Amino acid sequence: MTKLYKVNEGKMLFGVCTGLGATGGASVTTWRIVFAVSSLFLFFPIVIYFVMGVALPVAKKKNDISKIEEVEVKKELGGNVDKIEVELEKIKEMRDKNLISEEEFQSLRNKTLGL
Repeated sequence: MTKLYKVNEGKMLFGVCTGLGATGGASVTTWRIVFAVSSLFLFFPIVIYFVMGVALPVAKKKNDISKIEEVEVKKELGGNVDKIEVELEKIKEMRDKNLISEEEFQSLRNKTLGL
């Protein structure tokens, strides 16, 4: 699931609709219309908008969202993704040269991935 952000680039108030549009689903204009029309009939969309405006993390530009998520994925993997990729390639190469068995390959692979 994509994490939600508010985006400063192109914002009108807090940047909530811009952030919702950047993370997918619908366009920024659609989100603005949904909030505006629903706020005419109900009070809670206004509350939801302001809570999101205060609580959501900020991304300066729409493109920053993918960069932020890439950094978070690297943190979840517990280190440098490039290093992990190199380790996996070395292990695969060892298996392909029959230096290790399939079971040893799976064991080393799981250890490298932290599984």
